[in-house]
Amino acid sequence: MKYSDKDKLNLRTLIGLSRNTSLVHRRSARIFREGGLSLMQFAVLEALYHKGSLSIKEILESLLATGGNVTLVVRNLEKLGMVECALLPEDRRVRMVSITKKGREKIEEIFPLHLKDLDEHFKILSDEEKEILIALLKKLGRVEKKKE
Repeated sequence: MKYSDKDKLNLRTLIGLSRNTSLVHRRSARIFREGGLSLMQFAVLEALYHKGSLSIKEILESLLATGGNVTLVVRNLEKLGMVECALLPEDRRVRMVSITKKGREKIEEIFPLHLKDLDEHFKILSDEEKEILIALLKKLGRVEKKKE
């Protein structure tokens, strides 16, 4: 099968984005694992830490994850005493999830290590290059939103 130069460039772009995203996730996952959390557990705690109490649906939207997986992660965090869940009195179908003192302490222990690692990973880029990259990624994201 023959590919056009445009096709090859698009494939190289996708591969570059994918490889870099995977690399950052692997680095981050190692830090979270050393802190006693999975990548998803950290993501849920981080969302609750920065945004306050959220419903499972809001957590899902925040993390772009699947329902069953987040529900299981929340249950496990609840067993560890890092989150609390309560049904909304006005809508008993909605479970609100809140971070506990223990969960807050865990995030405050791990998050600075995560930030330091991100700084190490991205230090090859100047601040201007980071801003350009962010703008380009936002531009790509807008293409998908127009289709929805």
